Amino acid sequence: MRRRLFFVTTRVVQNLVEERRLSPFTVTSDAYARAAVRWIRRGGALCTPSGQHQLLWCVAAALLEFVLD
Repeated sequence: MRRRLFFVTTRVVQNLVEERRLSPFTVTSDAYARAAVRWIRRGGALCTPSGQHQLLWCVAAALLEFVLD
């Protein structure tokens, strides 16, 4: 099982966002919930609520494949 690197703004993640500047890759919990509801209609195993999450997913998938090979 692969680890996913997606961040949603919560109290736990907020300090990490402030300290490490992850804000381009974080969305609010409301935005994530709206995207998840839209994603249910489309189907699929992974909900990517924003373009930044999609980019991060592609990079992570490519790196993981490279490491595994």
